[in-house]
Amino acid sequence: MRSRTARTAIRYSNALEIIGMTILWAAAFIWYDSAFNKHMFKPDTYRLLTLSTPQVSLWMPHVGCSGKAEEVMRALQALPWLVEIKRAQTIPGADAEGQAKRPEEAQCDIGVLANVQDVERVDFMEIERALRPLNVVPTTLEFGGIPHFGLKAKLANLTCESCARAALDALTPRRDPRFGVTFKWLDSKRVNIKEQTITAFVRFNNGAHIDEMLWALIQAGLPPLSLHVVLE
Repeated sequence: MRSRTARTAIRYSNALEIIGMTILWAAAFIWYDSAFNKHMFKPDTYRLLTLSTPQVSLWMPHVGCSGKAEEVMRALQALPWLVEIKRAQTIPGADAEGQAKRPEEAQCDIGVLANVQDVERVDFMEIERALRPLNVVPTTLEFGGIPHFGLKAKLANLTCESCARAALDALTPRRDPRFGVTFKWLDSKRVNIKEQTITAFVRFNNGAHIDEMLWALIQAGLPPLSLHVVLE
């Protein structure tokens, strides 16, 4: 007796079902990005409000009480890509309502906010070199105000695969007594041994803590020679 093979009819989804599934998957991806990536759909509101145009923000402790505030301002004004340099109104450590530190602390700590007139000319190492003769080291150095950018550092000792791995590992988020959890702003990173560079790409609509990147690379034995903004 011949057996009959059961055939299952193929049913194609109609347009309404396809649209419904598309919306469902889109909602799922948005939820995942919002819950875990924290960049494209949930930008850092503080950064968006305070760095609405290309700007550099610095914080330097123990400068005001040593009488170096005016010297610091003159040193920064000598950099051709920084304009409209002014003392910052907000300070690290302020509470949610913007209350300042104690008067004696505010006198010692100096905050500076400056606009960047030509992003392609930016080299954050020039800030370090300008302040070094004054023995001033910013504890906070931030840049933001551009929807998406990268930070490209040319390193002194990036010459082999082992060095490349060390550079990438240096930019890995971790707990640090100075910064808390580091590199919350980092989206991705890329090394080019031939160019001796490492590029850190910043999350959409976020600012970057330049000080975190510099400190991490120096601690890894890979001090930056230059650090430029990359627009991609």
